Amino acid sequence: MPRREREGVAPDILASFDASLDVLANLGVEVVQLDSLPLSFAAFAERTGTIIAAEGYSVVGDLCDQTESCRWTRDVRPRILAGKRVSARQYLDALGRAGAHQSPIRRGP
Repeated sequence: MPRREREGVAPDILASFDASLDVLANLGVEVVQLDSLPLSFAAFAERTGTIIAAEGYSVVGDLCDQTESCRWTRDVRPRILAGKRVSARQYLDALGRAGAHQSPIRRGP
């Protein structure tokens, strides 16, 4: 994880993350330190949020549209309903941008 992305992360989370990398390295995985990422974690979260909102609404939006029958908490329902405002273009753009930043896992020799 690039240094700038580590800023603001709770120390216990960073310690767990680093410990998991040590476990992987001890199992023979080549762990590489990255200087930067194609997107910041914040930008990735925004794009992913658009995809999740649109897909969530497509699955359970009918339930959330009916206020009286929606049993989800006040925190969940607005997240689902946010997908109602995502246009097809926004959804497809987010999918395309997410796919453009994926890289294949490099296999060993």
